Amino acid sequence: MIIISDSNTYLFEKIAKKSGIEINQVVSLAPECEKNIPKNCKEIIILLSELIYKKFKLKNFEFDNFDNFFENEFKTINDLLSNLLRNGSVIYFPIIPKHFIYSDKYFSFFYEKHSYDNYLENINQKLYEKYNHFSNIIFLKGIVKLSPDISKIYYRFSSIYDEKNSIKIISQYLAYKESLKIKKKKLIIFDLDNTIWKGIIGDDSINGVRMDLSDPIGAVFNNVQNILLKYKENGFLLAVCSKNDQELALKCLFDHPASLFSRDDIVSYRVNWNAKSQNIKEICKELNISVLDTVFVDDSDYECDEVRENCEGISIFKVPKNIYNYPFELSNNSFFYLGSLNKEDKRRTDMYKDNQKRKDIYNEVIKEKGTKEKWIKSLEIKLSINKITPNSSNKDRIIQLFNRTNQFNLTGNKFNTLLLNEKLIEDNLYFYGSVSDRIGSEGLISVIGCKYDGKNLLVENYILSCRVFGRYIEELMLLPIFDYAISKKSDIYFEFVDTGRNKVSKEFISKLTNNNHLSLKNIVKLQTKFSKLPVEVINNY
Repeated sequence: MIIISDSNTYLFEKIAKKSGIEINQVVSLAPECEKNIPKNCKEIIILLSELIYKKFKLKNFEFDNFDNFFENEFKTINDLLSNLLRNGSVIYFPIIPKHFIYSDKYFSFFYEKHSYDNYLENINQKLYEKYNHFSNIIFLKGIVKLSPDISKIYYRFSSIYDEKNSIKIISQYLAYKESLKIKKKKLIIFDLDNTIWKGIIGDDSINGVRMDLSDPIGAVFNNVQNILLKYKENGFLLAVCSKNDQELALKCLFDHPASLFSRDDIVSYRVNWNAKSQNIKEICKELNISVLDTVFVDDSDYECDEVRENCEGISIFKVPKNIYNYPFELSNNSFFYLGSLNKEDKRRTDMYKDNQKRKDIYNEVIKEKGTKEKWIKSLEIKLSINKITPNSSNKDRIIQLFNRTNQFNLTGNKFNTLLLNEKLIEDNLYFYGSVSDRIGSEGLISVIGCKYDGKNLLVENYILSCRVFGRYIEELMLLPIFDYAISKKSDIYFEFVDTGRNKVSKEFISKLTNNNHLSLKNIVKLQTKFSKLPVEVINNY
């Protein structure tokens, strides 16, 4: 790691090394300081504080001219970040803390007219708004507020990074790194009675169940519904599994005046008297999502045990006995951590519903004795293939796809921003594919990556979202690799690693190759064959 700082970092470096973090270089923040940073630098932490505090000491400092202050005083930061972003380094940026000197002096319960606290909040917010959309800039919450306890160190070393504050920032960095290891889930399947509302619909009737904000208990369940819908906005799919009368239960879920759910929020439901494990397996099969990527939410010990016993690997969230803790526990459980959001996350439910429309069209075509070819032609599919670079704006989605794709995944490799940047900096060839058709957009659904050793081309990563299986996307994503192999007159080898979950990928490669190998002669044949498939390919590489 490299530190860029506008103040002394001796104690910070010491604490970092104790925590197992190797500090390779410390660079003083100054115009063009990025020239001192090697291009292959993996991680950088920017410690910014004194630059701002010193401005507050100037006689001509003006509270009312914030925009000019930001543009003028942050030019060094803007130039620095612009250059670092091109290198593909992961940049950690703790927010600038409120200072025990430069802060609202006398009152803690309102903002003074000329408030340093408010000014610093505006600076932090401006920085966040300007740079948070870059996938390789991570904002840490930092110190938040300085204590006068550090006065001696501050005046002796012109630094806010004493032992306590250094530990705080380094702990946040390490916690962020750990969060990247959390296995992300895709699907939440929830019960209804005493899970989404208080009461049993069959006994209490629609008017008798409680989920209204005006009722103390109902307000708890209303909040739970709101949390689940927020998870949906963040990219989870929501499904219902309940032992109930279907007509009555769905009427309550979608038509009760206090219920927050609409039919568009739920991708699938099973409301019957069958074993819940059976219903869950059916839902997962319908959506082509593994139970390993699923969370089941229920209030019953018996139902949770039955599902745990028969759906091996599923995650179970049981409604707590103390119902008032339910919203807090639901909103703070790591099962529901998805990391950073992208535009595909916000459209995930719509995309799965669009997929159901495609299945309905397929069933109609087959019913009329048509073919898969006719179905695919009717969809008017377009596949756009683009090269991935260190500056690609959609790296968050690319990383997410690697970490959440299991069935069509050549090696099972998982990525974070740092590892992906390493691949791109090493001049490996990586491409992503985005798909749309007359039904709608599927978004970014595939990534393929290879490296050339001077003789052969090795495909080391190839992933494809399960949503688009069987529409010739598997074949067509190989075209840029074929083009490169033909230009180099080289063979292609596929690096396959059996993860126990990537059977689909194994079967595809086995049918395509001879022991994971394609000769140049076969590459040319396949390129000609695939180019005639009924999908429009837009080459942007």
